[in-house]
Amino acid sequence: MATKTLQPYEEIEKWGDSLFDTSEEEFLKDEKVLLRINELDLNEEISSQATWYGWYGVLEAQATSQLETYKYALDVYGSYLSNRLRIDFNNKGERLTEGKLENLLFEDGEYQRITEKILSTKRDVNVITAFRKALEHRLQMIITLSANKRKEQIGE
Repeated sequence: MATKTLQPYEEIEKWGDSLFDTSEEEFLKDEKVLLRINELDLNEEISSQATWYGWYGVLEAQATSQLETYKYALDVYGSYLSNRLRIDFNNKGERLTEGKLENLLFEDGEYQRITEKILSTKRDVNVITAFRKALEHRLQMIITLSANKRKEQIGE
């Protein structure tokens, strides 16, 4: 009786190639607007800051979770493929060295596809993390501008 091999790495198909609906360049261009501060309405800037920071924190968590899922998928598939290759070589009476096994894994199309998803998602995580850190700097600028505005009002 043949047993069905579970392949949880197929779960990754529910995600697209990237978290970005548009190109990374378009995302960054649009988000630069968000980093600008309207000095004439600091109250609005202060109140919206937490919302934006929270939103990008959620995006970062989702991207990190997606990355971990892809890494797990690669481990599962790599283990499955490694075992299959060892059995095939053993049945043929051939010796399979660790170096040759590693090369065969890297040559496998599915292994390459999952690896590419990992690299793409790492890039997404890095971009989102950088943007979230930029929002931290934005907060400091809002605080500084607010303090300066209070000083100006007191001095008048």
